[in-house]
Amino acid sequence: MCGLDDDGKHQQPRQTICFRGTGVRIRPEERAGYDKRVRVVFQPKAYYDDEMCAEWAVSDFNSQVDHVQRKVVFCDNLSGQTTPAWVAGLKESNTDSHLLPTDVTDELQVVDQGVGNEVKKECGVVQDEWLQVPGNLEKWTIGFTASERRVLITEWVAEACDRVFTRLDLVKLFERTGMGLRLDGANDCKITLAGVREYTFTPEDANIEVPPTKRRRGVGGVILPVEHVNHVEEHHVVAVGGLFMPSTLSSSALITEEEAAPVYVLKFSL
Repeated sequence: MCGLDDDGKHQQPRQTICFRGTGVRIRPEERAGYDKRVRVVFQPKAYYDDEMCAEWAVSDFNSQVDHVQRKVVFCDNLSGQTTPAWVAGLKESNTDSHLLPTDVTDELQVVDQGVGNEVKKECGVVQDEWLQVPGNLEKWTIGFTASERRVLITEWVAEACDRVFTRLDLVKLFERTGMGLRLDGANDCKITLAGVREYTFTPEDANIEVPPTKRRRGVGGVILPVEHVNHVEEHHVVAVGGLFMPSTLSSSALITEEEAAPVYVLKFSL
């Protein structure tokens, strides 16, 4: 949902709308009417299965980003985001796939920090503006064909996303969810998980003994360097080089790809 270019500006990927159906009987005239700011796909259940996810990674995402700078995509552990085809597709654009811990999507995903709700509300605003155009209210009363509805949805969603992404500080939302951590720890204090009133990052949570001079203060507790981690329990959340990951690995196995990347163990109780 969010990226930064060299100028520090928001660089948003094109939004995708998945309609129910196979799409084989869609007329060229309808496809030509879709708003060019969105990508339209069809699936029998309007669901992103393994094949659809892999197609998005290769056909849509990779066509919108540079293939030189290393990037990361934060995923929800959807089945299609765990397949070799998905990982390989993103690798073509030098992009890593990072799976968030299970059952904490509402707390950690940026879209759930009010972005999704803002887009829905803005769609209603755009619809109201459309109804005020002479002749549209009468058309609304008479009714639409399925084809006309799909075209309108693409226009409303595209306009709503443009407005919301322009006025919201999406980078700030990434920092709030812990996805904007810096290697120097400068953004650690910006983590404020929505809907979680009390959570702590403490030595006791991870059975850690840390000298006071080695502790770094974060929101609600202490964020700890990996060299002071005795072990990592299954319910802990681990940040490797600023990226959250499920703590299914031992602390000694966490530093693999980048020896210089700091590793932190964080735990919060929902």
